[in-house]
Amino acid sequence: MNMKTINRFIALAVITLGGVLLTPGAAQAQEEAANGEYLQPSPLEDGGAVVRRKLLFRSTRFEAAPLVGFTLADPFNRNIIAGANLGFHLTNSFGIGATVGAGVVSRPTSLRTNIEDTASSDDLANIAFSKVNFLASVEGTYVPIFGKFTFLNRSIINYDLHLIVGAGFVGRGAESGDGTGATTAATDALSGGTAAGVVGVGGRFYANDFVSINLQVRDYIFSTSEVSLDTIGEPELRNNLMLSVGASLFFPTAVKVSR
Repeated sequence: MNMKTINRFIALAVITLGGVLLTPGAAQAQEEAANGEYLQPSPLEDGGAVVRRKLLFRSTRFEAAPLVGFTLADPFNRNIIAGANLGFHLTNSFGIGATVGAGVVSRPTSLRTNIEDTASSDDLANIAFSKVNFLASVEGTYVPIFGKFTFLNRSIINYDLHLIVGAGFVGRGAESGDGTGATTAATDALSGGTAAGVVGVGGRFYANDFVSINLQVRDYIFSTSEVSLDTIGEPELRNNLMLSVGASLFFPTAVKVSR
């Protein structure tokens, strides 16, 4: 055997050995195929999704959620709201629904208390403080972010973050500043219902396949007049923020799983 043949043999051996080292699964695949075991193709090989068996918590499911909330932006009254949200999720990302709420408790803010303590009785007779009596809206929701995290290194919590856009109605009442309940120009200007645009953001944290704990913030944007003593200003856009906490029930109770 001459030197040229020996060099060719060595080169062929090196190439063969390198191929084996670079493809460590080849020998195992051949062995499994010889034993009759089925090899599952990877998602990338068969053109499928990278993430399989994904839990579709919202897809084609109804959602019913009692809620309790309170207003954040009212300068004179802190309104506690009791209500509910009903919706249907067309897909895992898009849904439609309706939210209603009634003002059950109205507590004065420090600003209102300060005004009542310092204003004269004549001024208080011409002042009115608004409060929320009723809220209603029809909304669309979009879920741009969802996933899961580990809680205390023990439980896995699924969650989603969603956006809210819709149109609604705000029903307001008014209280006279002197506490007599008398109807004045100020109470008339602040009372009544008005149309409102609604935008918001929220999060759901799933306790199991059909129950979630919800935290949401909605901004009801509507037009109202500024009332100062006996002067009623021009209508301006106002924001009425409501922070709510609720618990959702999903139907059917069985969650769908992607392929």
